[in-house]
Amino acid sequence: MRHTARTLWATGRIRWRTLFYAVRERPAAVVGKGEGLNLVGFGPFSKGERSERLARNPRTGEEIKVEAAKTVKFKAGQRFREAVNQ
Repeated sequence: MRHTARTLWATGRIRWRTLFYAVRERPAAVVGKGEGLNLVGFGPFSKGERSERLARNPRTGEEIKVEAAKTVKFKAGQRFREAVNQ
């Protein structure tokens, strides 16, 4: 019985690792390439860009140049919004 439990636990751990990789790494790779990713019922992810700008340090009042950056855009899908609002 112990051997079976260990085998099932190890198999489950491998599945969780695969799922974790699929949820974390693959979408990041796809969006990082500039391709959009749409998870039906959840929402689309896309790559965005933020231009260089001037910001102000609230403590000192000094102006700081914030460099351009790549960002991730997300828009919640209808089913996701409905689930959150219930």
